[in-house]
Amino acid sequence: MKTQALINFLCKNHAQTSTAAPIRTGTLTAVLVSSSIGLLIFLYGWQIVDDITAPPFVTGYALKATFGLATALLAMRAWPALLNSNLPSKAEAVRLALIGLPVALMLFGVFAVSQVTWGPALSWRNGIACVASILLISLPIWAVLIWQGRQGLPTRLRLTGFVGGLVASGFGVPIFALSCAETSPAYIAVWYGVAVVATGTLGAMSAPRLLRW
Repeated sequence: MKTQALINFLCKNHAQTSTAAPIRTGTLTAVLVSSSIGLLIFLYGWQIVDDITAPPFVTGYALKATFGLATALLAMRAWPALLNSNLPSKAEAVRLALIGLPVALMLFGVFAVSQVTWGPALSWRNGIACVASILLISLPIWAVLIWQGRQGLPTRLRLTGFVGGLVASGFGVPIFALSCAETSPAYIAVWYGVAVVATGTLGAMSAPRLLRW
């Protein structure tokens, strides 16, 4: 068989065996199961705020949960393509770029409102505790995603780890937010944004060793 004909034959067979849909379904199942483990960790180590039905808390929680889940769902859209050895496509590049949209919108909203108080955002002790808590709660979700990644053929290991970290922290945010009484938009934009990026960065740093074939 001629070389070009062989290449075309292999490409055709590869296209017919796309695994994107099963991976996406498996990812959702894995995330939901591991999120329950994260919730158990949260219930063991943190307390739900007392005034959970107070309007300020409800508004703040809705903002945190929307930010976290939007980041997670956008990252999940890009996740299946990272678990195979295909070359990057334009559609994949768009999906990866959209992951940063929630953070960008959050920061834009904060800077666009002149009445925002930056005092709470400067409380670095509370902020670091927030970041560390989200990292810990997100850990079982990220571990399951790394396990799933090892079942695939990822070639861009740091990017895969980073996106996996974004998925994990995105689902970890609404869990931790149940114990966070801080409702300042500036605080949420700064420290929840840092938590998501930090989780992704740690994922990118450790993924090459954990995902290597």
